[in-house]
Order: sequence, then structure tokens, then C-alpha cells
Amino acid sequence: MSSYKGAYTAEQSLGFAIAVVAVLLI
Repeated sequence: MSSYKGAYTAEQSLGFAIAVVAVLLI
């Protein structure tokens, strides 16, 4: 369960980083 939570957190952080880059590009 902890590994799944860790993977989910990493994926969420990556998604947030992509969103920030997208906003900067707009």
C-alpha cells in the first residue's frame, strides 16, 4: 500500500509540474 501511495504522489507531482510548464508556455 505504501509503494502505491508513493507512486501516486510521484505521478501527482509530475502532473503538477506539467501543468506549471503548460501555464508558462501559454
